[in-house]
Amino acid sequence: MGLATLIGTGAILVAASLAGASTTPGSPTSPAAVPGPKVGEVKLTWSAPADLGGGLTTYLVASAPVVGGTTGTFSAATPTNSVALRATKTCTATYPDICAYKIFAKNSAGTSVASTEARIVWSAPSAPRSLRAVSTNFSDVDLTWKTPSRSGGLASTFSVEKRIDGGSWVAVSSGEAGPTYTASSSCTGGTSCMYRVRAVNGIGAGPWSNSAAFRVTPGAPKDLVVSVTATHPETTGASAGATETLVAWAPPTLGLVDDD
Repeated sequence: MGLATLIGTGAILVAASLAGASTTPGSPTSPAAVPGPKVGEVKLTWSAPADLGGGLTTYLVASAPVVGGTTGTFSAATPTNSVALRATKTCTATYPDICAYKIFAKNSAGTSVASTEARIVWSAPSAPRSLRAVSTNFSDVDLTWKTPSRSGGLASTFSVEKRIDGGSWVAVSSGEAGPTYTASSSCTGGTSCMYRVRAVNGIGAGPWSNSAAFRVTPGAPKDLVVSVTATHPETTGASAGATETLVAWAPPTLGLVDDD
């Protein structure tokens, strides 16, 4: 084998070695931040860098407060310990302040330049679920429901409305902590009271829940007792042997509950 051949072979080996060497990856792209189902929860997503630098070991996330529209100082980036293109974080900013995020890619050669900034955008909550109206008397109706599946990222209170016999909806209460509320029924025999609930956070009000109808409908009287007694056992003539019949019963259960 000649010298030229050896030099040529060595050049090929060196070139191959350099081609396989790890380099710092490019920046992640298209970062996005959306509210998670829980209060303060942030779901981050992004796209992989165009240049992986020979392979990635993890992504890192840095966060910063955004106050009055101005982004503050970003925290030290912490690894997600994954090469998945998503992460879940918590924003502790108090509304109307928000949080901003930057994503980094890392491999054995180093850490990339940060991605562009992604800011969380809070939203109104989704509708409360499975509203029920239950009562055992004419006076009160106990409302229960499940909290919204999406909080919009912010804490919510609840507003309650009622309508009677298909009339207009009327506000009953607002600012309730939920997910229960006891309302004065104002329903008389034979009328139908309908209730609905919605969640409200710093962004605004979400959609109304399902409607729960409460109709005051008496059931059958219970525990019927009939007793017969002689009224004047000592008398004679036409009134002799007269008796008195006493009928007693327990009141019926009131409030037949139907979900609309």
